[in-house]
Amino acid sequence: MRKFLYFALVFLLATTYGCLGGQSGDSGVDSGDSAEASAPDPFQGAETLAKRAVVYKLAFQEGDLAAFTITPEETGNYTEITELSMALNFNEIWWEYEWEGMALEPLPSTVMARLETEVKPYISARIDASGENEEWVEYTLGYNPELVRLMIANAHTDWVPEERELFLGGSLPDCIQVWCVKVNGEWKLLTQVECMGDVTPPDAPPPPEIPEIVPDDETGDEEAADDGDQTADE
Repeated sequence: MRKFLYFALVFLLATTYGCLGGQSGDSGVDSGDSAEASAPDPFQGAETLAKRAVVYKLAFQEGDLAAFTITPEETGNYTEITELSMALNFNEIWWEYEWEGMALEPLPSTVMARLETEVKPYISARIDASGENEEWVEYTLGYNPELVRLMIANAHTDWVPEERELFLGGSLPDCIQVWCVKVNGEWKLLTQVECMGDVTPPDAPPPPEIPEIVPDDETGDEEAADDGDQTADE
């Protein structure tokens, strides 16, 4: 009888401890991880716009950003924010430009959308400042201008060699600063400028691996040499 009561007590204690331990594990780390993983990025839309600005600026189609840029008349809610004073001035100057006809050769919106998707992985975005209520954000973007320029040139399938060489021979900035603001819950560009002063861009993502191409004449020489060796052996 004592043995029976002893084993019953041990079994009861083990079962109780197991239940408590299981409850503790289930309500701790797992729920925290899932909540953290599901937390949305409040600036995701702004980052997309900032990277879009890079593509349009480097493609010399900056005027096409007007559809995504806040107008001076819409900036009233941001004039009291000290950190945005310079960006607000740039915004006003930007709208004074006559952008129409200034593009080298505009790409259609469908091609630009595809180009954005292709270029985006090779642009690094760093948040330098943002509003307390996440109503504005300042980005510094870094990228390899040679790579981006080549991808833009490849999108111009109708270019003659002279146009392509002219574009590839120019110089492009490797750092751009972009300010975005929220207007009625939607992210809009405030302004975008080449990095000023001692602003250092974030490291650009590595370019895609390009397989080494062996010229035909070198391949031919190697094959000829191999044939000569075989003939000599015979």
